[in-house]
Formats: sequence, C-alpha cells, structure tokens
Amino acid sequence: MNTFPARIILLVLLAGLLAVCSIPAPVAKADDEETKKKPTLDALIPEKTIAYMTVPDVPHFINEIKQTAFAKLIFDPEVQEAFKEGIAYLKHYIKPYTTEFEDKAEISITDLKTILAGEFSFAVIDLPLERGKAPGFAASIDFGSMAANVEKLLPKWLDVIEEQLQITDQDLKLEKKTVEETTVYSLSAGETTFLHFTFIDGTLYAATKETTLAGILTRLKGETPAGEEETRTLAASRKYRAAVRNVAGESQTMFFYLDVTTLLENLAALGPDVLEGIISEVRLDRYDIICFGSVSTGGRSVDRFFIRHNTSNESDELLKRMLKGFARPVKLTFANFLPKSTCVYVARNVSASLMYDTLMEGLGPMGSMITPMIDNIEEMVGVKFREELFPLLDGELSLAIALRPLEVIPDMVMAWQTPKPAELEAVVGRMLDGLAGLGYGRHDITPWGEFKIHSFVPQGPIALFSPACTVSGGQLIVAASAQALKRILSQKEENTLASNPDFKKAVAKKLENASAFTYIDLRPPIAYGYPWLPRLLKWANRNSMLPFRVKVSALPATETVLSYFEPISYSEAYDGADYRGEFRSNIGGVAGIMGAFVGVVAGSAYALFSMSAPPLETPIMSLQAIGQAQRLFHLRHRRYGKWEEIVEEGYLDPSLASGTRGKFKYTIIRADEDGWAVRAVPIQPERVGNWNYYMDDSCAIRRAKLPVTADEDSDLYEGP
Repeated sequence: MNTFPARIILLVLLAGLLAVCSIPAPVAKADDEETKKKPTLDALIPEKTIAYMTVPDVPHFINEIKQTAFAKLIFDPEVQEAFKEGIAYLKHYIKPYTTEFEDKAEISITDLKTILAGEFSFAVIDLPLERGKAPGFAASIDFGSMAANVEKLLPKWLDVIEEQLQITDQDLKLEKKTVEETTVYSLSAGETTFLHFTFIDGTLYAATKETTLAGILTRLKGETPAGEEETRTLAASRKYRAAVRNVAGESQTMFFYLDVTTLLENLAALGPDVLEGIISEVRLDRYDIICFGSVSTGGRSVDRFFIRHNTSNESDELLKRMLKGFARPVKLTFANFLPKSTCVYVARNVSASLMYDTLMEGLGPMGSMITPMIDNIEEMVGVKFREELFPLLDGELSLAIALRPLEVIPDMVMAWQTPKPAELEAVVGRMLDGLAGLGYGRHDITPWGEFKIHSFVPQGPIALFSPACTVSGGQLIVAASAQALKRILSQKEENTLASNPDFKKAVAKKLENASAFTYIDLRPPIAYGYPWLPRLLKWANRNSMLPFRVKVSALPATETVLSYFEPISYSEAYDGADYRGEFRSNIGGVAGIMGAFVGVVAGSAYALFSMSAPPLETPIMSLQAIGQAQRLFHLRHRRYGKWEEIVEEGYLDPSLASGTRGKFKYTIIRADEDGWAVRAVPIQPERVGNWNYYMDDSCAIRRAKLPVTADEDSDLYEGP
C-alpha cells in the first residue's frame, strides 16, 4: 500500500480526535462519587491564568449537534438518498486509509468515537514573549468511562506517534520517565523539551512546562505547590467566578474565559513602548475579563457573552460616553412598519456623533488624514455633518431586509430616531439639494398621504438605485427606492413583523433592558433560493467529471427543508460597566461553528505538516536539490563536482551538507566532465521503508527495494 497518503489520513484523523475534543460540549453529570470529586483543570492551575477553555462533555455535545437544523437536514432520508452515490464513493475511497489507521492504532473508527466520553480543558497560563522561552500551556482530557481502554492503548498510540515524528525528521523524540510512581512522558526537539504529559485516574494531563505539570500533580494530591497559597487557583478567583456566574448554565456545551488584565501584564515583557502601541491601537486596557458560554438542549443553543470593562481610568471620557450610550434599551418600534416576511431585523441604540468619535479613535493616525476629506465634502455639499447632521441622529437605529413575493430584489430599509424631526428633515433636504447642485443627481419631493417623500435619482448607470427617505414618527426612514418606502409606510398592522408569533417569541426571550436586538429568519431566503437547487444540480450532473451523480428527483420538498429551521435572535445589554449578550439558534450556535472551524483547521494543518516532509518526498526533494547544485557547479567549472566541492561552493542547503537528511544517506557515486550520479540509501529502513533512490545527469529518478541497489536500470520513480 502507498503509505504517503495513508499517513496524511492517519495524522488528520489523529488531529480530528484532538479537534473534536476542542468542540464545545455540556456539563457531564457524574454518577459515581469518585468522579464528582475529581477536580477540573481550573482548580489545578494558578489564579494568574490568561485564558481557559473547557468542553465538559463531548458525547452530549455531539448528540446536541445531531439535533441541530443542519444535521437533521443532512441526515434526512431523502437527502441521503439523493447523495447516495457520492456517499458510497467517499466511503470506498477512504476505506484503505481508515483500515491502515485501525491497523496502526489497534482500534476501529467506531470505537474511536466512544473514547471521547468526558471533558476537555485547555489553558494559557502565561506568555513570556522573550526569545528562547516557551509559553505556558496546560490541558486535560477526561476520557470518562473509556479511561481504562485509553490507558491500555496509550503505549501503542505513543509508539505510532513517535514513529510518525521520526519519519518526518524533525529531530523530535519521545521520552518516558517515572516521577513519584507516576509515568510522565516528555516530547522534545533537539535540546528543548516542549511538552510533558501523564495519565492519572482516567484523565490525561499535559503542560508545556515541567513546573506547570508538577503543580497540577501536587494539587491533585490535595497539596499546595511550594510558594503558593492554597486559594490561588483560577477556580478560586473572584473574577473567574463572576464569569462563570454570568455565562454558565445547565447542559453547558462550552466555556471560555480571558483575563485581559493578566494578558496585558504578560505583554509588558515586550517593553513599555510596544505595550503602549498595542493598547493605543486595540484599546485592550478598556477590558478586564471577556468570557463566553454555550448551553444546548434538544439542538437549541443559547450562547452567552460577558465582558467586564475596566473603568478605573477616570480620564477615558470616550469609554464613559460609549457605556452610557449603549445602556439605553431599544423599543423595537420599527417592527410595526415591517412586513412579516422580514428576514433580517437589527435594532440598536446609536449616537452618530459617538460612532464617529469611536471610528476616528480606532483609525488612529489615519483619522487625521480623513478629516480634511470630510471638511472638503462638507463644503461642497453645504452641510456640516459633524455639527448639523450627526447630533440629530441619536436614538434607535434599525436596519431591515424583507423578501417579498414576485420581487427579485429585496426591500432594504433603515430607520434612525431623532430628537428633532423637523430640523433633521431640513438638514437632509439641504444635503440632497447640495448633491443635486453638484450634478450627482436629482432631488424630488413627493407628497404621499401624510408623508413627504424625498427621492434622489442619481445620474448615469447607477440611476437604477434611487434611494428615498422621509421623516415620520420621530425617525428618519430610508429605503432603497420610493416604491419600497411606500410599501413600508403602508404596511397593515396585522401583516407586520411585530405581529409575527416567531418574532414575538424571540422578543420575549431577549435580555432585559437590551440595548441591541437582532432577528434573522433563514426560511424566506431558503424558500426563495431552494427551488433553484435542482436546476443547479442537474447542470452539475451533466458537466461534472466526478464518478457519481446526484439523484435530483429524491431531494426533499421545500416545505420539508423549511421545517428544520427556526429564527435566530441576538440581544445585548449594558449596565454601565458590564456587557451581556445572548445568541439563540437551532443551527449549532457559536460553539458549534467554532468547533467545526477548529476541526477543519486542525485537520488541514496536520495534513500540510505531513506533506511538508513525507517519507518519500524527503529523498526526492534532496536529490533534486543535489541536481540543481551540480548544474550550478558545471556552469562555473565546466565539469561536475564531488560532494565536498559543491558543499564548499555553497550550492547545497546546510541541512544537506553533511550528506544525511530525512533518515537518508546521500552519496555522489560519479562526478566528472561527462556526467554525475547520486544515490540515496535509507539509514533506518524499518522507519521509512526499504526503497533506495538513484539520480544522474539525465535528471530521472529511479528506485529499487533493498537489498537491491538502485542504478540507471532500475524502475523510474513516478511519484508517491
């Protein structure tokens, strides 16, 4: 069997195991007393920990994912039937690689799923950003009821991983030692040991620093590490407990905690100038802690966010204005103007002046470059935006998108409350007149019932986009067209978004005194776009080069697809210092999205890592490098060089200069005026296989299996 792609699959699957462990999952309810007493990682690490993430129960999370809308759709019998050929082809394609993985790891893929039976936690303890010093990471994986199986297979898995590490020739080694009757493994590169881990009572504990792991083991015994007080653990921290209190809940699927103050203390190692630059650009000093927690029941998740601001800086006037401005609750009055088919509705209390000041601060030096441009525009239009317009836009800002039957382009509309409606309408009219006077378009004023509609028809090819606005009910209402604006203004009460039962339910569950609210209903765009899918798949079937086709006739009806989805909502609230946010959905939530992202990234990273130094690619690349060196040497000397000659000329990479790289020994067996030849022989055939390679001035690479020596008559190497 070709081992190169199989090894990639092996590493990706191993990475997937770790990645799934980092997917959010709910709190495990232990049945036995011993499990209940087992401390979690937050009770074993120092209080001054930068970040901590925990996945309490992987199987529960996986079960919740299976109940989400997308999972139900994917596993729908009709969808499975439609893609049956593709699924069968994929299973057939990966079977050789899964078989090799099962042979090496001595565990089936099915059994591998059951190993993830407990909690996973990860912590960033410190970040000493000094050259040569490693960051402090720690992790724990509780395998729950599968701990005995894992412990039994762990030595075999370590052998497999060690074999892979040696094949990649990264100068990595795995060592085992016994410390106080505890087996501790250490992973090192050269003289640097960068990972220590052990397996105790069904839990794998790991740390990048030996002192960190020693502290964990000491606390597991109920003792306090030397020089530390008993209460100085993360779990005992008042800030950490506040974070847990604000985002934790039943059926917890994920918890994340970031101590920004401790992070800044670590960044101070870069020096005051660098730290000041980071603070001035990102303004991290405005935050104390940031945390996130996800709970899920029946596929419906609630993602909670909590941010505690650092208000100790009395001179930070902008932060005070922001917190005060954000604290005002939204009333959602614009929902009375919107149709039931609204698929996106966003409402937030916003001050245009505050938003401008925040933007300028965020831009930093660029803001001073933009200011003259704004001055110029104000002079051309005849309206001072910052002095006349922005102070009048201070209140609830609403944005909405509605899909209407038989309409190709959705209605897009915005409403912004104002304390002075008449004054705002006059300023808007002057601004549109100024644009018209500059030749950019035409400003029309049309009376329509009790409303006065201002339309602006641009000149040239963008005339299709003709925005319109009016001031009514103490707010400026802007739509993409006069027709869309009239539809909004003439909406009947019984057909408005405010009368939609799903919207009412979402509003009822929003945070108390919410200063922002978002409602998204995926069903209207799905109903609009799904009927086009069969046509697209039929076209793909006709033009696809894949060895399978989609059974379009088996696809579920639009109504079936729509039945899986529910509206999504988000709300946030401020109390003058603390921020709270909630995201409610049945699509897996933020935690599921993050878990899928981590899985894809981790799997891809491992695949790329394995491809960067595969067992066959290493000798091939080295042989090609030697061939290039010989060509360069010949250009200068009109003959080909011996090993020491091409090394002395500097034509070879230093890693190859010794004649050994990638567990292969390279020897130039011929070099004269007429040609050259080089041979690569494995130093450890038991690790990288029995193939040896031959290349000469024809640039063809040939190979043979030991004990046969490769030469000019051996078989051509045609790739892994």
